[in-house]
Amino acid sequence: MKNPLTGLPLDNQTYKGRIISVMIDNHPDARFQAGLSDAGIIYEMEAEANIPRIIALFYNSKTRLIGPIRSLRPYFFDYIKEHDGLLVRYGGSPNADNIVYSEGYEEIDGMTTSSEYIWRSSETGTVAPHNAFTNPDAIEKAIKTYGYKEELDKNPVFKFSLREKKNEKVQGKTCNKITFSYTSGLNTSYTYSDYEKEYKKMSDGKDHIDFLTQKPLSFKNILVQKVYMGFESDGVHRTMDNVGEGEGYYLTNGKIYNIRWKKEDKNSPTKYFLQDEELELNPGKTAVQINDISKNIEIE
Repeated sequence: MKNPLTGLPLDNQTYKGRIISVMIDNHPDARFQAGLSDAGIIYEMEAEANIPRIIALFYNSKTRLIGPIRSLRPYFFDYIKEHDGLLVRYGGSPNADNIVYSEGYEEIDGMTTSSEYIWRSSETGTVAPHNAFTNPDAIEKAIKTYGYKEELDKNPVFKFSLREKKNEKVQGKTCNKITFSYTSGLNTSYTYSDYEKEYKKMSDGKDHIDFLTQKPLSFKNILVQKVYMGFESDGVHRTMDNVGEGEGYYLTNGKIYNIRWKKEDKNSPTKYFLQDEELELNPGKTAVQINDISKNIEIE
């Protein structure tokens, strides 16, 4: 049995639990977060004031702490639904709340749940509102308490090759670093290590460390999806045109490939294509960067 988030064999061959989708605070005051090195997939995209926020997806996680947890936006919810992940959040924008409630989506919200499942902690040195945490054991208890479904019943969103491949059919270009700039002083970059065959994540020019391991986050695959981002009627909360199709990049093994993405509607998964074939990722952890097409991407 393989992990649906990484395509790698599971240590626990009998595990049949849920994918857990946690909204992670990525404000500079929230770093460095706990538990992200145990996530199989992370999505990063902008929230208000061009500050990035993260969705971290976990399956059969053993980490003892996850967070800080932050609030939901509608376009983050689009990606959580694709994986049928249990939503873990701390509040949300009015539009996000309305969507979740109207769909009756299974969730655990720190605004309404017991402190047994989501709690405040100063362990990582952060303060409110950047100090809400949970862990897999607490989430498992909450699932049983709320009577939520306990097993994964949806096919994986990403396709993984049976073994690592180098995309010999398509000629990729060498890429040792890619950088996404949000606003003055805020950026995310991934630097390739030929020794480890993975990409090390950096935020605002510093290694993006997992508080628990004290090591940088690293990924086998980087997916980049270029989208148009606008604003809701309040002029504050962001919107995202992530239905339809557009361009992007796939990075693996020090190479970058031009890809296309397609999403038929809000209830459909986002598919990525290399030329005319659906992309197969190399087995391993994946970081997905959703990038506003108005923002520059620096490739080195």
